[in-house]
Amino acid sequence: MNTRERDIELLKTYTAERMADDSKLERDMRSCLYLFDFLLMTGPNQEEQFTGCSFSQRGLNTLLVVKKVADDIPYVAFVTERTPMGCIATFGRVHLEGRIKWHLDKFAKT
Repeated sequence: MNTRERDIELLKTYTAERMADDSKLERDMRSCLYLFDFLLMTGPNQEEQFTGCSFSQRGLNTLLVVKKVADDIPYVAFVTERTPMGCIATFGRVHLEGRIKWHLDKFAKT
C-alpha cells in the first residue's frame, strides 16, 4: 500500500551522513529543494512568480523548461543536459549566478 509512511521508509537511505559522503547526491538534493521547494512553491519575490516546469526527452538528452511571470509578462527558460537531475542542477547554478536567459513565452495562455 502506498502511504506517506512507506515513502519515508523507502527514502530513509538518503541520509545526511550519506549526503556528506557523496557530493553529487548532496548537490542533487539541494538543487531539487532549490527549484521545487524554494522557486516553484514560495517564489523569490512578488515581481517574479515561477509558474511551473516540465521535462521532455530530446534524443539522449533531457530538456527542462521553466516558466515564470514577471511584471505580468510570461517568460520561459530552457536547460538541456543528459539527465533530468543534471537539468535541475544546471538551472539552479545558472539562476543563482544570474545567468539564466529568459525568453518571452509566446505560447502562454493570457
